[in-house]
Amino acid sequence: MKEDIIKKTPPEADILERSVLFLISLFKRNLKKIIIAGFIGGVLGGAITYLLPKKFTAKAELLPEYKESRFSGFSSLANLAGIDLANSSESDAIRPDLYPNILQSTPAIIHLLKQPVKTVENKQFPNLLSYLESINKEKEKSQIGAILAKTVDTSVLNFSKDEIRLIQNLKSSLTTNFDKKTGIIYIGVEMRDPVIAAATLSEAIQYLSDYVSGYRSKKKHDESEFIKSRVQEANNQLKNAEYALQRYRDNNRNVFNNVAKIEEQKLQSNYIHSQNLRNDLLNQLEKATLAEKEGRPIIQILEPPIVPVKKSSPTRIIYAIVGAFVFSILTLVTLSIRNK
Repeated sequence: MKEDIIKKTPPEADILERSVLFLISLFKRNLKKIIIAGFIGGVLGGAITYLLPKKFTAKAELLPEYKESRFSGFSSLANLAGIDLANSSESDAIRPDLYPNILQSTPAIIHLLKQPVKTVENKQFPNLLSYLESINKEKEKSQIGAILAKTVDTSVLNFSKDEIRLIQNLKSSLTTNFDKKTGIIYIGVEMRDPVIAAATLSEAIQYLSDYVSGYRSKKKHDESEFIKSRVQEANNQLKNAEYALQRYRDNNRNVFNNVAKIEEQKLQSNYIHSQNLRNDLLNQLEKATLAEKEGRPIIQILEPPIVPVKKSSPTRIIYAIVGAFVFSILTLVTLSIRNK
């Protein structure tokens, strides 16, 4: 009895084959219905795009420098001045592949939210946040205005849920991509207003340039400022040494004893030491100044931000294809259930 049941039970491959044949047969018999359903779904999908707000994407291309040459531009000038830059270490630099992370950081987003913007209708807003509030629901307007008062200098930032949502939305509107092969950074900003999209993109590029420049030059700038203070101290020390030497000579013009000569030699030695110290510090200051200028990063703008003319989303073709596909599948599933 068990053997008869096993023989009558079809294998899994046979079941799968029958299911496929059933679906093919069902598709052929109801091809017209499926096509009509797909057409209706495509029309509805395309019609939905008229109800969604249009968005425009401003794009730009940047070419950052990879490595800093060791004072290549100033080496000949420094050699003429008697300054040796051969042993100078390379400045600390942010890798270009980290630039997208800088633009996606919360301080960068807050900076963009504080910038004044103007719409394509020439309507002025005091900041980007005010514009975003104007296109949000009325009940949300009063809940996120405090974000402008946030300071990014503290180690911990505290945001409300609405502020976090707003920051995340702006981050999703800002796209960055670093091409490792070409070294080009692609940046895009998507907004409902094309002029605001281009202006926000321009501010993002400026923020990136200032951030990288500040990161790389701060250490050298601090070093230059320290040497400047030491030069000032050395100048004062040299003046005091020179004044002490000249005063001693004026008071001991006709004195020829050995004790007086020893004291004069001591003052003379102190004056020469102060003079040499001042000269050494001046050389170090010149070297630090050249290093600071050479260490500034260069970010070339290959493609500047341009106010977009065509909308980037919603894409009507994609919505139509998705609608047609969904309606066709639903129709096929419905017909298969009815014919079981």
